[in-house]
Amino acid sequence: MYAMYLRKSRADREAEEKGAGETLTRHRQTLIELAARNGHAIGGVYAEIVSGETIAGRPQMQRLLRDLSRGLWEGVYVMEVERLARGDTLEQGRVMQVLKNSGAVVVTPSKTFDPMSEFDEEVLEFGLFLSRREYKTINRRIQRGRMASLKEGKFIGSVPPFGYQKVKLAKDKGYSLIINEREAEAVRGIFRDFLQGKPVREIAENCGFSPCRIYRMLENPVYCGRIRWGKCRQEKGLDERGEPVTRRRTTQGEEFAGLHEGIVSEGTFAAAQERLGHRCRGNAESLCKGLLTCGLCGEKMRFLAEDAGHRARVVCGTKGCKCVRSNANLAEEQIVNLLFPQEDKRKRFRELPFRQQKEILCRMVSEVRYEKTEKGGEVKLTPVFRENVAPDVCDEFFSLPIFPQNPCASTATTASASGCSCSRCN
Repeated sequence: MYAMYLRKSRADREAEEKGAGETLTRHRQTLIELAARNGHAIGGVYAEIVSGETIAGRPQMQRLLRDLSRGLWEGVYVMEVERLARGDTLEQGRVMQVLKNSGAVVVTPSKTFDPMSEFDEEVLEFGLFLSRREYKTINRRIQRGRMASLKEGKFIGSVPPFGYQKVKLAKDKGYSLIINEREAEAVRGIFRDFLQGKPVREIAENCGFSPCRIYRMLENPVYCGRIRWGKCRQEKGLDERGEPVTRRRTTQGEEFAGLHEGIVSEGTFAAAQERLGHRCRGNAESLCKGLLTCGLCGEKMRFLAEDAGHRARVVCGTKGCKCVRSNANLAEEQIVNLLFPQEDKRKRFRELPFRQQKEILCRMVSEVRYEKTEKGGEVKLTPVFRENVAPDVCDEFFSLPIFPQNPCASTATTASASGCSCSRCN
């Protein structure tokens, strides 16, 4: 019993666009006729529409290799040897090893390859090597074309951002963006509300988006007429078992002047970035730092600063704890919303320097218990108020519904640093 492996490549898709017909259907018919002439029965078909170099991105190839290792098939019918693997030597070696261990032959319209034969093994390895070179050549050509399009201001993404429609350029190759006025009004509202100090979670609820999507929109320069490329990159490496893995990393990327019109002005976008930058405080400054404790194990939550691959985040460092990490910016915003539910008080709090914000929170609460047990689930925050916190108002320093009876009594420098001139502080 034999298997059949079908894979549609990038060249096949280009040929289909020129009217060559559906690739997998043609290949399937050709291989069925070949198997009939050879007197072989096809017991399983593994078909996929992918174009990539790694086996990890090809689920049907993974399934075929598992079935070959179990000895289910005497051989594999494929249009070309190159369809089996186009990855690096490690990927090619994995395919060759499975074929040799299983004793399965590779049958193509031009030749049958027996991996147990030294000559056929060399031919197979050479064919896989040539396919790797071809893949790299094609990839370089595509990347050069993409970069040229970006420098011309064209949009090369597959899905247009919210607020835009993707359109074919009339007298040129490639695509650009035009404004979808109905969605664009929502985008302008998001930037306007954010710059007016409205919490991102509240903006998200009003728009029906997730907070993370709002952050991505606020950071996307496409909304001021620019194109960004290369922000998310894939890095290859090995996991703890030595298996090849691909990790996604976030970088600054490159920006190009776009052909499209911006939904918001350059000034509005720059102001939003400044406010976003104020929230991403790096290693030293975060209202979450030292304040959150895990609601499951009771240990202090760790604050991990923003780096090239991740946003600032809070995590539980206890091994085996089921507490799920979360975006530090969202956790910080939720803390402020809990402690200052009135919008005017919250806005005045955010206008204070960071050191004073931190001091106020530390005097109000001894800790904030953090609970999140599912990825994508809601974060539950429970503030633990200090015993001496009581309703009071420090009229010149800050008006809070709940504040220590003597906010400036702890140190001699607090009153002067805060600029407070109330009777309690002087």
